[in-house]
Amino acid sequence: MFGARPGIVIRLKSATAPGVVEAFTTFDEIAEGVVEARMLGGIHWRTSSVGGRRVAQQVGNFAVYHFLKPKSEDCDDKR
Repeated sequence: MFGARPGIVIRLKSATAPGVVEAFTTFDEIAEGVVEARMLGGIHWRTSSVGGRRVAQQVGNFAVYHFLKPKSEDCDDKR
């Protein structure tokens, strides 16, 4: 399911607008929708939202690369 193109349609319901459902086919579409919503809602300027998205992508890449490791075969994970 993870990756740039998860291969499924992701539907997100609005928490504040009953009945509003957005459909996305990529995580990039979701991120761009957030940038648009924050800018149109007057919360941020486009440049700060685009910059924030870029930093978030870098943080996510770092976390995936450094912290998400395959579980070893001999791991005894019985918590």
